[in-house]
Amino acid sequence: MHIKRFFSACLLLVLLAGCAKTDSSIPSGQSRGDLLEETDFPAPTPSPTPTATPTPTPTPEPLATVLRDYEGWDVSAAYEALDALDLGLKVTIEEADFILSGVTPLPDTVVSQEPQAGTILYEGDSVVLYFLKEQQTAAIDKKGYSTDEIISYFCETVMHSEYCDGDEPEQVRKWTSPIYYVLRGVVTTEDVALINRLTAALNEIPGFPGIYSVQEAGMSEEDANYTIQILPYDEYQEFALDRIGDAYTDGYATAWFSNYVYTDGEVGICNDIDRETKNSVILEEIIQSLGIFNDSYTYPDSLFYQNFNTPQWPTDIDWLMVETLYREELTPGMTEEEAVAVLRGLLDG
Repeated sequence: MHIKRFFSACLLLVLLAGCAKTDSSIPSGQSRGDLLEETDFPAPTPSPTPTATPTPTPTPEPLATVLRDYEGWDVSAAYEALDALDLGLKVTIEEADFILSGVTPLPDTVVSQEPQAGTILYEGDSVVLYFLKEQQTAAIDKKGYSTDEIISYFCETVMHSEYCDGDEPEQVRKWTSPIYYVLRGVVTTEDVALINRLTAALNEIPGFPGIYSVQEAGMSEEDANYTIQILPYDEYQEFALDRIGDAYTDGYATAWFSNYVYTDGEVGICNDIDRETKNSVILEEIIQSLGIFNDSYTYPDSLFYQNFNTPQWPTDIDWLMVETLYREELTPGMTEEEAVAVLRGLLDG
């Protein structure tokens, strides 16, 4: 019995001892938190974040334009057009000390430019516009004729045409671009010498655009816009009949125009005539092809005399017709009334 009680007492002590050991090893709730915070656990390895490839920013194209041709423009208008491109161009305007292709351009118009038309311009590029300053208008030397005499002959010879359709009102017609001619047919050295002398004199007239042989201009015959042909009688008659409807003449002149501006011309001369007559016909037909297509009975010594004569050089009144026609104040398309008003102001001014 004592043994049993001793065993029971021992068992109770053991159980009590076990319970006390277990309670002391369990921290409180706050202690658990402290323990966890103070424990040196390795930090968790973060999952790798995928790296996106950046989209490259496109390089903007530089602002650019193709330079147009401003020759013939009013210099102020050309400057404004370049400024309107919004490229920050450095535009310089300079007075030109030259005239291109023998042409006398209107004052205050662009006669050349740098760089040339067709060049690609980028933002901030430089452009130079060359122009001619306003020039004093030269007075017309009336060569002893009165204003009324000059105007009357102008109306007879310039404002009317011998072979023009009478139903069409006459208006000023003239060349505004250089004439480049080719010689064809039976051409002698005397013919060439006379033509060279005449064209040189014509090229001295202010406002006249110039007349040159294709050889002189370094051009091919295909580039000519004017033909001077001196032909045997039979061949000449065929051309004259086709061009002016009259085969029984010694020479003819014809010209084609658009908007009252001549673009092409042709002169025909019969070769089978004497030298003196041939000279006179060459002079008359070339000058008439410039826009003085009518004949008159007023001045017997004029190249434009309706009856037969053989002047060997243009007279003063003939030169006055060319000089007045090619004044820049007389523009293609003017009516007779408009032309007369302008001429009266020039001749009496």
